[in-house]
Amino acid sequence: MTKLIVICLGLAFAVEYQMQVYMAPEALAEYVGRQSQWAIPIAVLVGSPAYLDGYSALPLARGLIDHGMSPGAAIAFLVSGSVVSIWGAIAIYPILSLKPFFLYLLLAAIGSLTVGWVYDWVT
Repeated sequence: MTKLIVICLGLAFAVEYQMQVYMAPEALAEYVGRQSQWAIPIAVLVGSPAYLDGYSALPLARGLIDHGMSPGAAIAFLVSGSVVSIWGAIAIYPILSLKPFFLYLLLAAIGSLTVGWVYDWVT
C-alpha cells in the first residue's frame, strides 16, 4: 500500500508542480473558469478517462483550480473521473451487456454534470 501511495502521490505532485511552473496563472480560466458555460461539460469529458487514482486526483484538481478552473468544474472532474474512469469501465463492462453499460455511462455523466452545476450554483 505504501508503494502504491508513493507512486500515485509522487506522480500527482510532480504534475501539479509542472503545472505551477510552466502554466501561467489563469491559463485555464477561458475554457473551464466560472465565465465559461462549457466549463463543467469539458471537465466531465476530460475527467472521465483521465482520472488516475483517488490519491492523485485531489492535488491535480487543486492545481487546476489554482490555474482558473471553477470549483464546480473541479468537483465534476473529480466525480466523473471516479465513476467513469477507464479502469472502472473496464471492470464494469464484462459484467453488463452493452445497453446497461451505456446507461451506466450516461447516468454517471448526468450525475457528474448535476453535481458540478449545483456546486457552482451554491458557491
